[in-house]
Amino acid sequence: MTMMMPKEDTKTRVTLDGDDDVDDDGSVSLCGSTGGEDDALAKKKTREADLERQRFVGSKETVAVAWLRVLTFGVLLVTALIVCLGVYFYTRNDEQQDFEYVFESSAERVIQSFHTSVARIMAGGDAMSVAITSYALDTGATFPFVTIPNFELRGANTRILTKSIASNFFPLIHDKDRPAWEDYVTRKITQDKIQFKSFMAENQYVAQQDKFFGLETVPFKPPANTPLAGRNFSSQLGMLKGGVQPNGTGPYLAFYQTSPVLPAPALPNLNILTFPPLAAGVKHVLASNLAYLSKAVDPSPMFHMFLARGQYRHQKEAFLGDAATPFIYPVFDSFPNANNNNNKNRTLVGVTLSNIYWRLHFENILPPNARGIVVVLSNNANQTFTYQINGADVDYLGKGDLHDAAYDDYGVSADISQHLQSHASVVTQAYTAVPIAETGVQYQLHIYPSAEMAQQYISNEPILFGCVVALVFVFTSIVFLFYNHMVERRQRAVVDRAVKSAAVVSNLFPEQIKEELINNSGGGGTSSTALDEPFKLPGARKEKWTVSRQQQQQQSMTTRPKLAQKHPHVTVLFADIAGFTSWSSDRDPEDVFVLLETFYAAFDALAAKREVFKVETIGDCYLACTGMPNAQPDHAMRMCKFARDCLQRVNVLTSRLAPTLGQDTLKLGFRVGLHSGAVTAGVLKSDKARYQIFGDTVNTAARMESNGLKGKIHMSEETFKQLVAQGKENILVEREEKIFAKGKGHLQTYFLSDDFVNRRSETATFSQISGNNSVAFFGIEASERKDISSGGDLWEDDDVPYAAASALAGESQEIVGAIAVAQQEGSMQESGSDWL
Repeated sequence: MTMMMPKEDTKTRVTLDGDDDVDDDGSVSLCGSTGGEDDALAKKKTREADLERQRFVGSKETVAVAWLRVLTFGVLLVTALIVCLGVYFYTRNDEQQDFEYVFESSAERVIQSFHTSVARIMAGGDAMSVAITSYALDTGATFPFVTIPNFELRGANTRILTKSIASNFFPLIHDKDRPAWEDYVTRKITQDKIQFKSFMAENQYVAQQDKFFGLETVPFKPPANTPLAGRNFSSQLGMLKGGVQPNGTGPYLAFYQTSPVLPAPALPNLNILTFPPLAAGVKHVLASNLAYLSKAVDPSPMFHMFLARGQYRHQKEAFLGDAATPFIYPVFDSFPNANNNNNKNRTLVGVTLSNIYWRLHFENILPPNARGIVVVLSNNANQTFTYQINGADVDYLGKGDLHDAAYDDYGVSADISQHLQSHASVVTQAYTAVPIAETGVQYQLHIYPSAEMAQQYISNEPILFGCVVALVFVFTSIVFLFYNHMVERRQRAVVDRAVKSAAVVSNLFPEQIKEELINNSGGGGTSSTALDEPFKLPGARKEKWTVSRQQQQQQSMTTRPKLAQKHPHVTVLFADIAGFTSWSSDRDPEDVFVLLETFYAAFDALAAKREVFKVETIGDCYLACTGMPNAQPDHAMRMCKFARDCLQRVNVLTSRLAPTLGQDTLKLGFRVGLHSGAVTAGVLKSDKARYQIFGDTVNTAARMESNGLKGKIHMSEETFKQLVAQGKENILVEREEKIFAKGKGHLQTYFLSDDFVNRRSETATFSQISGNNSVAFFGIEASERKDISSGGDLWEDDDVPYAAASALAGESQEIVGAIAVAQQEGSMQESGSDWL
């Protein structure tokens, strides 16, 4: 709470010379400048009145604050409880809703895709049936004496579309047609060799396809444990287990044309009704003229033969776990019309058979993040199979219902036959489509989530968020109590805070640096401290400004300490962009900045890599130094490597920037001058103080640059001696003629050898930096940044110091000034700035 002060007590006398009348105890005089008993008595009375007023006001406010504190703390407690519970339940319900939504969406997607697959299987069976009937009608052939040409191709297309393992045609043979059929099939197999020709043609197709996809064609080897092993073709209808089918036991379904083609001579002319897993389903089709989904059968040796020859031949090991369901579709002697629209009015002349491998119809349905969806496939033949969908992949878990009973309430079910019937329309059903028999095996699909899926959405975050909110309220309560404590301390707390602030600054910084920081924070080198400013009375602050700013600055310049240091062993680099003046004279400022910022950012990265100290940039001139602030015994060689890297970098950058800034950018070069010696470094305090170096070494380095050559690293004899002392004379070349340097006379100078300059350094490889992170790409459009940075090394390694951005920003005013002089007055010279 704030101490109440009388209005007249807040006035402070202002003297003409700017000095405050301050008592020994630090209090400001409220009376005249003359001391005495009257002044002392007035001060005493004022203090007593203030204390009495504070005591009176404080007692009332203390009671009010106490009640307010209790009320506020109670509100915080109740609010914390409500918010914590609200956050917990909201977050938990949000996770639960996400989990349920994702599962329901995934389940619906699985059901729709599965039904689409089953409909495609039926359409494939109908298409094969129509093709057989159409061929017989077009050629005038009568059943069962029908052989479909190129059946290996027709069947392969059907297999691909329906994801079936096999596609077969079994003609129906009655007892009256048996002798003629046996003669017909014998001629086709032995004379026309249709099985052998189809097998050889299919081998060629398989080899061509494997070659196209870069796969190895594995020679087919029939398994030795099949019932057909070692058996030859028989002209008489035979049984699968062996022997001749007795006469008078018809009708028969001959195993005639298959896809893939199996190299089993005894297979044609076998009665499929002698194969128990298929017999019941085939008989049901013969009796009803309807399509039929049989119960699932375990893979047989013949199934393995089909698998090894079909489209899944390169991943057959993955198909030997779960069962497959035979799908039987009728073949008629004619198409439906007004007279025989009912399937029972048409004559059934055969069936087609395909194998449904259910796992294939659950693949590639869900996105990669949808994992742990459990699918249970069951039928009314007491068969149940469980699969788990993990994104695009499907795992067969085994027989039986293996889903987690904890998720029964989430289950989603669908009946295949009912779905097909309910969705049958002119859009989804062909003219000749035959429905699935309702009295046969019916399949149901049940979908459940799993614990693996729940873990992706149900977490401990609700509890964590609730605890975090509780901690926030605890922290808020602590802050409130602390604030209440600070308010009760009233005016003394403000004074203590000021003292503590000054103590903190004194502890953190030496006295000399502290004064400099306080003066700078006070604004441009003024002598009053910024930390003291808030705690002065209004009159004192007003009195301070009666002294002119100029007088304060002059006083500060003569009294504040100087920060300077001499460095006896350094190498100074002075570099200039050759051709920059003429190049920049007809360029937009944005293009000039792109060039300079690109170069300087690259140089700064190299400087950080080589531990070179960047002093400053002036226009297109770059000034750097080695051997300071920390001593470096190899300062000369370090600077040579840095100069070499910069020269190489300029060559790369000009090539990268030329498509954007113009082809004459390629004419730009880099001219470097080096000199070794002693410099004085320090901070010249002003409104814009910065670290600078001075001395003859800097001037001589500038002379080396101005008398250098484009693309060369020019150095003085002192730098030459430093390199020779380090055993680097093999990289130095003496300049043929001496140069004349202003203030120095004729000097013998040297160049770094071309071999050294052209040598690729370990820092010469750039890595790309994205457009928004690159300080060198300011002002370039996104497409241009991509063109500049793509396909080449433009920047330093990933540890490029991004402090270069702030350095460039701090020097932007100097660059603008240099550009303005170059464009408007043409006064800048190719030789660089005159540092004398």
